[in-house]
Amino acid sequence: MKKYFVVILLCSVQVLFGQQVPDLSNGLSGNQFARFFMPHSDWALQCNPRLLHAYKKIGVRSVRVPVSNETLYQDGDPGVLNPSNILALDSIVIRKLLDSGFTVILDACHPLSGKGGPGSFMQMLAQDSLGARMKFRKYWQAIIMYFKHYDPEKLVFEIINEPYSTELKNRNFIYDLEDSVVNDIRKIDTEHWLVVTGIRNDKTLDGLADSAIGVPYRNTQRWISFPPIHAKKLIYCFHWYQPDVLIFQGLKTANLYGCTKGLPYPAFPGCADSLIASGCGNFGAVQQWQIYEAARPFQKQALPLWGLYRMDSLIRQAAEFGKRNHVPIWMGEGMCFARPGGIDRISRLNYLDDLISILRKYRIGFNLWDPTGTASKIVTNGNVESPEFDTELIKRMGFNDGR
Repeated sequence: MKKYFVVILLCSVQVLFGQQVPDLSNGLSGNQFARFFMPHSDWALQCNPRLLHAYKKIGVRSVRVPVSNETLYQDGDPGVLNPSNILALDSIVIRKLLDSGFTVILDACHPLSGKGGPGSFMQMLAQDSLGARMKFRKYWQAIIMYFKHYDPEKLVFEIINEPYSTELKNRNFIYDLEDSVVNDIRKIDTEHWLVVTGIRNDKTLDGLADSAIGVPYRNTQRWISFPPIHAKKLIYCFHWYQPDVLIFQGLKTANLYGCTKGLPYPAFPGCADSLIASGCGNFGAVQQWQIYEAARPFQKQALPLWGLYRMDSLIRQAAEFGKRNHVPIWMGEGMCFARPGGIDRISRLNYLDDLISILRKYRIGFNLWDPTGTASKIVTNGNVESPEFDTELIKRMGFNDGR
């Protein structure tokens, strides 16, 4: 008979069945630490005592550190970590964060090598070109062997960031790969918690949900639903960037999101009509389903407008996955971004208020992403050692003002 561990990731460290569960709540994902993504970063500047103390003061309890595999991976010898970077990463970043009292999530971010970016990394794994999967497995064994002496209550390992594949026949590769990596790790470490992630797809909460209610292409779930891995101490992760046409307003990438502005939260009937505007073309019509009560032109089914009810109905599916499979759920990334010409401040505060309240309702831990400074104004004349905090914003994001 299988034994399962029901885990609550909400406030302080939990003791369940004699086991300590890492505290992954009230966290930052990336933030100033996003610069650890590449090996040439100034780690000491970005992970300085004043900044860490400021984060502790506002109630940050966990930090997700996305480390590019380029930092530690060596294609010619994947079982040996890059000696030029491992000591610095350990002493300047990981150890310093742990000594400051944070729970640390060490995330294996892409790319696998220094060329081609994340697309080529996932393509290599999907096709298993040049033995990429075995190399990735050896790489992870090397990471575990190096870091496993750290407190399993405070250091968590995230196997892979936002896996995906554009090849239909290989879309399920990630589940077999993660299962193999987990089994490899369990042969040398049974104590640390591991984060596993489904194929990246916002409409299915990365494989934890059937798909967003009313959204076209529901049949794709048969390729991306997450089959639970049979191992202990696993945390199932999803990222939340919905609806992207709302939270990325003002971002001018490929002339897509740049044509959206003034979309409020909560939404109201007709508020998205302006999406079909000069310069938007078909993009506006396709994206209307995200905000408006009826998706055009593909979907005739009426949708609930974006607000507390709709957001709750989607995130609840992730919580139900956890309850059904007796596993903890964690939102590893999520944010509503403030950009010039983007979402207005009141709508952003309302959105974050609803998001955090829903996560707390379902006892889902969370780390929030914002490369420009989550919940804070980090830069003062270019000096990251003097952070200034937006007290109302951090309150809405589930933190506190240190009082």
